[in-house]
Amino acid sequence: MKSLLKALFISVALMACSEAAIACKRIVLTRLTFVENAIDLDATQLEKLAVFINAANEAYARYSEVTIEGTASVRTPGQTLSEARQTAKLRAANVARAYQQLQPNKIKLTTLSEIYAENGDFVYVQFHIDYDALKLPDCNPVPIDPRH
Repeated sequence: MKSLLKALFISVALMACSEAAIACKRIVLTRLTFVENAIDLDATQLEKLAVFINAANEAYARYSEVTIEGTASVRTPGQTLSEARQTAKLRAANVARAYQQLQPNKIKLTTLSEIYAENGDFVYVQFHIDYDALKLPDCNPVPIDPRH
């Protein structure tokens, strides 16, 4: 998928439509909102990222990957399509640098960037829980027939 956000919406839609959906899979995700054309994190964003990382590390002992996706709006006045792409990439890179300084655990890191027609001044940070390594219980077990 090109976009973490698109993947998130598709996975939610699939889960809602599927009888076999795993109801207890959790998404560990936060969104940092940027001012139009801004690429650097401010103190509030850094604090939010630090709190999120600590909470994620306390919630689960192991993650398979962390994805950071920078976004930008192509409808920002005075900004070309190329500049919007660059803004999205720089946002992702700057959040990734801050993440690496704040994260005490070594986890595979992937950065992505995406542009949107409007409302795209965000960076999404998602921790992907390592369900296999954590040996988490089956969230959707096959019911046991009491007659057998």
